[in-house]
Amino acid sequence: NVTVMLSHLHLDHCYGLHILPMFRPASLTIVIHESLKNYLETLFSYPFVKPREKLRFPVDIRAAKDTTLNFDNFTIKTQTLKHNTPVIGAQLQLENKSICYCVDTILCDALLNITKDCDILIVESCPVGGEKTNGFHLDIEQLKAVLTGTNAEKAIVTHFGARQYPDTETKELLFASIKDFHHNIVMAYDGLIIRS
Repeated sequence: NVTVMLSHLHLDHCYGLHILPMFRPASLTIVIHESLKNYLETLFSYPFVKPREKLRFPVDIRAAKDTTLNFDNFTIKTQTLKHNTPVIGAQLQLENKSICYCVDTILCDALLNITKDCDILIVESCPVGGEKTNGFHLDIEQLKAVLTGTNAEKAIVTHFGARQYPDTETKELLFASIKDFHHNIVMAYDGLIIRS
């Protein structure tokens, strides 16, 4: 069984979803903001992929908005964040560990609420050097507020724009700007494996 939590449907967050049927899971559950469910159902239809009813496994699209979803051995708590499209942040609770994933948002009460108490926080990066964003992503002061407000054992900064972060040196500049705002920051990279 495979469960996928999609923060939203911008292509940089859902591209690749169309190949999941190739792996033939026993079942596939996708969690999405309730207002995006119809769009996701369209993506899971012809001509984008083989229609759901013709797949060899069930596909369940679960709508979420400020709720807790219960699964067999874990829960996902969701909060609506602020972006230029509906977006959810999520906190996965598995046994006695929790992982919080929040990207593509500006600072808001919901973001601070869902990221406060977790073991691992995965949060989006921001422009380095005090550059302002387009108003739909964290800026450096907002990222510092999230890092300061969380009780996470580890904070993983990810979702680096290729234009803003063309090399590891640029990531190191961001790290130097935020390292004093959390005791354990990891700058994500492709292939990173996190152990708690």
